[in-house]
Amino acid sequence: MDAMRRRLGRLSDECRGVLVHASVIGREFDVPMLARVARREPPEVLDPLAEAVDAGVVSDVPDTLGRFRFAHALMRESLYSDLKPAQRMRLHGHVGEVLEELYAGAGDFHLSELAHHFFEAAPAGEALKAAMYAERAARRALEGLHSRRSHACTSSPSELSTSWDDSTRAASPTICSGSAKLRRAQGTDATPARPS
Repeated sequence: MDAMRRRLGRLSDECRGVLVHASVIGREFDVPMLARVARREPPEVLDPLAEAVDAGVVSDVPDTLGRFRFAHALMRESLYSDLKPAQRMRLHGHVGEVLEELYAGAGDFHLSELAHHFFEAAPAGEALKAAMYAERAARRALEGLHSRRSHACTSSPSELSTSWDDSTRAASPTICSGSAKLRRAQGTDATPARPS
């Protein structure tokens, strides 16, 4: 950790400032998001990011344009831990607000990310949003699980053999049984479980 702190200590104040904002976003971040969180224009974060890349603190995410990741989780953690708790809460709240703006029309794909940032900002007054997004994320995850289980129980054995590994195929009777119980409990038992 000391070697990483020394490497971070050699960065300019501007670069460290940008990276502190990035550390709150997460291990990976993109230029538009970072610029909005840092309250800058996208071109204004490019030079600090180039400095961070040259220093080996962040790297480009392969096969993407304008997306970066911290070279090591401890680098991110070192920057993040330098923030005072009140600063972290405010920044997480701001990241959550930026995510709401950026993903307003993107459906439910970023619910867990929103829940995380608003949860971290909850003591600063974002508890209601944290709870709302966490509930929506949980509901979406359960719907996805139910959908996958339903598919498993209505698929032919040959379909399962191409999409599941051996351990999952072996557990399919248990999965189908659980899926059927879930559908009955929800009153949606239109598809009976396949016999094992």
